[in-house]
Amino acid sequence: MVQADFDDLNSLVAAFQGANVIFGVTDFWTIFNDAESQKKKKPDQDITQYCFEVELQQAKNLADSAAQIPTLDRYVFSSMANATKWSHGKFQRLYHMDSKALAVDYALSLPGLQGKFSQIQAAIYYNLPWEWGLPTTPKKVGASLIDVVTQS
Repeated sequence: MVQADFDDLNSLVAAFQGANVIFGVTDFWTIFNDAESQKKKKPDQDITQYCFEVELQQAKNLADSAAQIPTLDRYVFSSMANATKWSHGKFQRLYHMDSKALAVDYALSLPGLQGKFSQIQAAIYYNLPWEWGLPTTPKKVGASLIDVVTQS
C-alpha cells in the first residue's frame, strides 16, 4: 500500500508506478465537510461550487497521473451522470454529479488513456446510506427490515 495526495500530481504518479489497473474515486462530500474548505473558497463563492472545482481538479490529477503510467492496462473512474446536460439545464447546481461527469470527459480526451478508460456509475456505495442516514437507508420496522424507497 502506498500513500498519495489527490492535490499532488507527482505523489499520484509515484504511487501508481507499476500499476496495471487503477480505480479512481473522488469524494465531493469530504471536501464539503472539511472546515478548511470554508477558509479556502473565494469570499463570494458558494461552498458547493468550491467543492465542485476541487473535486474536478482532483479527478483531473488522477487521470493525468494514470495516463503517465506505462504499465497501465485499465483506468476505471467512479462517475455520475451530468445532471446539467441530461436535464437540459433544469438542474444546474448538482455539482457533486457534474464534477464527476466532466472528469470523464477530461479522461477521455487524454491520449495516454485511449483504449484504457472505463467508468462505473454506482448509484451509491453500500456504506454511505448507513453512515449518512439517507432516505434510501433500509429501516427496521417491527421485527423485519424493509427498504424505504422515495418516489418523485
